[in-house]
Amino acid sequence: MKGTICWALAVLITLSAVFFQRRTGPSNPERIQTEVSGHIFNISLPRSLVRPADLSEGAQLSIPVKCSEEARESIIGAVVYYKRYPGNYIFKAVVPSFTVEDNDLIIKANLPVQPAAGKIVYYVQLIGRDGSMVNPGQATLRFRNRVPDGILIIHVLLMFAAMLFSTFSGLYALCRNVRVNSYVVTTLLTLFAGGFIFGPIVQKFAFGQYWTGWPFGEDLTDTKTMIALLVWLTAYIVNRVVLKKYGKTAREYIAQNTAGQHAAAEGIAGAAASTAGVVGGVPGVDAEPDPVQTNAAKAAMKLNRWKLLYVLAALITLAIYSIPHSLSGSEYDYETNTIITGN
Repeated sequence: MKGTICWALAVLITLSAVFFQRRTGPSNPERIQTEVSGHIFNISLPRSLVRPADLSEGAQLSIPVKCSEEARESIIGAVVYYKRYPGNYIFKAVVPSFTVEDNDLIIKANLPVQPAAGKIVYYVQLIGRDGSMVNPGQATLRFRNRVPDGILIIHVLLMFAAMLFSTFSGLYALCRNVRVNSYVVTTLLTLFAGGFIFGPIVQKFAFGQYWTGWPFGEDLTDTKTMIALLVWLTAYIVNRVVLKKYGKTAREYIAQNTAGQHAAAEGIAGAAASTAGVVGGVPGVDAEPDPVQTNAAKAAMKLNRWKLLYVLAALITLAIYSIPHSLSGSEYDYETNTIITGN
């Protein structure tokens, strides 16, 4: 029963983290609502773009716009303005084309291809039939190389599997007298595989570098993954040391205590309760505590106490996953022609 409740909560928390990551972070579209000629337009400005295989063709930026058919008829055109970022560059204009897909207006602009991790700042100016021109807001777009779908999917699945087992391990560790170390090992393995094997592979495909976190760079995604792994590894090692010292005694106590609870549930322990305060059939004399049982109880208490490190590790991991992905990630410096991190 304890495990079922913990799994249900862990799944709920993990799915919430998935939703949060999809809605936040510098790689997710910038959503803007604006009004032109009395009609509402919901614009989704992409902030990540895959570089095309043929660099001479330019990169096509597709900007989805949700609006009514009447709203589409109320505008006669648009202009996309862009410039390199960072640096003191001047905005350039490009006239986009329009298509309608699934009742959404798609603004398509052909932009110059930037290096991997190169960024541009851009905005869309909508022109209404009444002569009004609206600039709803701007976004920063980062270019990256294509990552094979299989590698990217495995990386994402492993990272959220690590989140799932991390959350479950923390919740389960709150339950007394349970074995949680096997789930912690699974947390460590999925976190290591997702963050330190497939993570660097994804980074290499996208931006040409395997690791840009501490100590080689200031990439927050890499660094926070390393912190999560170190926290869990420390908690696991400490609990293994405690388990080696007190484990056998504690397990015997837990087994005996569990058996006693089962007996009480079946009504067998009722007779034993009636003999409380009786020694050798003499009423009123309290039985002396069994030193072996006392030491075993203390050993079990120590095991449960040190398992709270798993709770702390799970909370830290949850806080880390709450930091938007790709924050302070790779950025191309146009002055030095190198990729930097931390911005």
